[in-house]
Amino acid sequence: KASPFDLVAFSDSDYGGASQDRKSTTGKSQFLGRRLISWQCKKQTIVATSTTEAEYVAAASCCGQVLWIQNQLLDYGLNMSCEALSKEISTSILC
Repeated sequence: KASPFDLVAFSDSDYGGASQDRKSTTGKSQFLGRRLISWQCKKQTIVATSTTEAEYVAAASCCGQVLWIQNQLLDYGLNMSCEALSKEISTSILC
């Protein structure tokens, strides 16, 4: 049974959608249990040269947000460990 304190994060990027400035769009979301607690959608600050690089930048940004959330939860006495689940199109982090 899933805990109400399971921290799950998703990230994805759109490499081919930016024809003018060639910057990929990144989307990321974090859920605590089944509740959305954080999300963001914005253009990446770098120009990725491949889909893989754009996905890596999106995943790294999402991991940074997850670490921040984990530190906030530590303040409340909730200690979590993480495992990464890599998928073909998006990256998931389960804490």
